Amino acid sequence: MTQSRAHNRQSRLHEPAPVLTGAQAVIASLEAEGVELVFGYPGGSVLAIYDALYASPITHITARH
Repeated sequence: MTQSRAHNRQSRLHEPAPVLTGAQAVIASLEAEGVELVFGYPGGSVLAIYDALYASPITHITARH
């Protein structure tokens, strides 16, 4: 490996990981698994997930009761 390639690889190892909220991590996990559609009932404790879902390509269908 050339010296510049080794330096680039080493510098990437020390880059800080992106900081995500729990809701963003949930949505990122769903996207990584290939989820395209979710069903849910928005409410107080999951509103942060719905905020993160708004910026996602995942389609949401509201469940009704």
